[in-house]
Amino acid sequence: MGVNKNKYSKTDKFLFFLAKHFLPSFVRILGKTWRIKFYDPDNFKYKRAIYAFWHRYLIPFGYAFRNRGVKALVSFSKEGEIVTRAIKKLGYDVIRGSSTEGASTALLKIVHELQNDGIVAITPDGPIGPAEKVKPGTVAAARVTDAEIISVSITVKRTIALKTWDRLLIPLPFAKLKIFISKPMKFSKDMDIECIEKQIQDWLSKHSGK
Repeated sequence: MGVNKNKYSKTDKFLFFLAKHFLPSFVRILGKTWRIKFYDPDNFKYKRAIYAFWHRYLIPFGYAFRNRGVKALVSFSKEGEIVTRAIKKLGYDVIRGSSTEGASTALLKIVHELQNDGIVAITPDGPIGPAEKVKPGTVAAARVTDAEIISVSITVKRTIALKTWDRLLIPLPFAKLKIFISKPMKFSKDMDIECIEKQIQDWLSKHSGK
């Protein structure tokens, strides 16, 4: 399965052009003004790990963790195509697919990446919500590969929240960002999926809005 480029209008293609050639520069320039403080940065791992964060923090996460060899799971939607073209310029590679389309193929690619000591970023409430609710895909890949899950929460002072399903945040210039990185969570294959989801959900909920 891949992206059917013929389904996009001229307006869509213009947006994709902007996403590739202008949006990354905009994020870099804006990001350079942000005052970012990492909490527990030593928890960051450079191999065999899944990073889980809420979809609304896509822009600050994309800037803060750029050029670290992260592969991001991105949907096949039009919005996913915009994200793909932008984050590639920020040093990310992508795995296309989501819980609503191409889930099996995406899971196999994530498993392959993790088995080769890669790191993958997933929004457990994406691509269409419900917002800030963990769905099973994040856990499935970790259980199969024995990879660790590291949750990331971001709080922002001075931001714009768009009227999207996730209330996507755009931090304003010179905004203060706090980025919380959880201790690596490792789960045995015989653990109940709902129990694992609850641990991730509880951590992300606890650190949101701090």
